[in-house]
Amino acid sequence: MSKKVESCKVFERHNRPGVWTFDGRKIGKSVTAGSYASKADAIVAMTDAVNAFNKDQALNPIETKSCADLIEEFITHTKDRVFVHERIGESSADTIIRNIKLARDFIVLGRRLETANLFEICRLAHKEKISAAIIGSVKKLGGDPKSQKQRYIHIKMFFKFCVGTGQILTNPLDEVKFQIKGEKVKDARAPKVQPQVITGLLDKGLDGESLTHRAMINCYFETGARLSELRALARENVSRKKDASGNYVNAGIDIVQTLKAKTDEVGPPKSSNGYRFIPVSPSTMKLIEEAMLQSKYKKPTDFVFANGVGKAADKHTLRRLIKRVARRSGVYDIAAIEAQIVIEGGYKNGAGKWVDIVSNEDAAKLTHQKRLARQKHIRRAVDLQLTNMGDFRHFFASAIYARGKDWKAVTKYMGHHNSQFTEDQYQHQFKGETEEDQNVRGTMQSFR
Repeated sequence: MSKKVESCKVFERHNRPGVWTFDGRKIGKSVTAGSYASKADAIVAMTDAVNAFNKDQALNPIETKSCADLIEEFITHTKDRVFVHERIGESSADTIIRNIKLARDFIVLGRRLETANLFEICRLAHKEKISAAIIGSVKKLGGDPKSQKQRYIHIKMFFKFCVGTGQILTNPLDEVKFQIKGEKVKDARAPKVQPQVITGLLDKGLDGESLTHRAMINCYFETGARLSELRALARENVSRKKDASGNYVNAGIDIVQTLKAKTDEVGPPKSSNGYRFIPVSPSTMKLIEEAMLQSKYKKPTDFVFANGVGKAADKHTLRRLIKRVARRSGVYDIAAIEAQIVIEGGYKNGAGKWVDIVSNEDAAKLTHQKRLARQKHIRRAVDLQLTNMGDFRHFFASAIYARGKDWKAVTKYMGHHNSQFTEDQYQHQFKGETEEDQNVRGTMQSFR
C-alpha cells in the first residue's frame, strides 16, 4: 500500500504564462496535471486530487502488474474505445495495437519491454535512458518519418495509460521530442504558427488566385477542417442564413462527410466525434457564398469547391496551390532555405528517402541539362519546407487555445476523440499578444 500524500507542488507552466498546474507524479498522474487559470484554482484541484488518491489507496491498494499484462489491458482498452465508446475509428485502433505489439521487443535498460517491471524502471532518474532506448528502437524499425513519429506517439499513449491506471508514477516520454534526421533544414522557415505568417499568406499570397481558391483557403484557415473534409463539403452543409439587415446568422459549416483516402468516395467522418459545426467569420462566409453563386453546380449535394466537371477539388492541385501562395507571400526566406539545403547536401523527399544534391562548386562543371535538373531538385526541396495544408489546421488549434485556454474546446472543433491527444499533437508556443497581431485576431471572429 502506498504512503499517504500530503500535497503536491503547484507551479506556473514555463511555456504558458498565466497558466497554473501541479506536479502529480506522487499520485500517479503526469507532471503537469491539468491547466488552471490561477494559482488558487490549481491548489483546489491539487487538494481534491490528493484527497481522492489517498481515499483510493486506503480502499484499493494497487497491485504491481507485469508489463505484458499492461500491454494486453491497453490493447483491450483501445478496442473498447472503438466498439463501446466509439471514440476512435477501427483502422486507427488497429494501427495503435500493431505499434504497441511491435514495442514488446524493445530493449529498455537491458531487458525486453514486455518482460520489464515498469514500476521499477519508470522512475525519474531513468527517464532519459528509457526515452533514448525507445526512440532508438522506433528508428531502428525503419519506415518513413511519419510512421516513425506515429509509432512513438502510440507508445507514449501506452505509458500515459499506465500512469492513469496507477501502475507507474511518471511517463518517461513526457515532454520528450521525437526528432528526425534532416529536420534542421526547416529552421530557415518563418515559424508556421505565427499570426504574421498567416496574414502574409492570406493578404499577399492569394493575389491573382481565383475566387474559389481564395474562398477555400480562407475557409480552411478559419475552420481547421481536414483537407478531405473540406473537399467533401456539400452546398447543403453551409449555414449562410441572413437576418432582415442582411447580416449573417450563425454562419459556419457542418462537417458530416469526408472523402476516403485512396478512392475519393464520399463517406462518413473518421469517427462519431468528426460530426461537428464550425463557425466562420462573415467575411469568409461572403467569399464562400460568392464562390457558390459562381459555380455551375447548384444542387444541394454538389461540392462547394467542385472542379470543372463537378467532382471534388483535386488534393494535389490544392497542395500545389498552397506552395504557390507561400512563395508569393514573401514571408519565407527562400534563398536561406536553398542555401541550407545545399549545405546539407540533399533533402528528404515525400517518401522520406534521402536525395543527394550536387554542391555549388561542383554545379559549375555540370552541363546545362544537368544544371536544370539540379535546380528542379532544389525547388522540390524548398517546397517540402514551405507551409502545407496541415499548417493551417495546426494554426487553427493554436488560435482557439490562445483564446480560451481550453483544450476541450479545441478537441470539439478539431473532431478529435480525446482532449489529451489534441494537446499532445498541437501544443506549442503561440505569440499573439503584440499590437501587430491585432489585425489577425480581428479577422478570427469565429474562434470562441
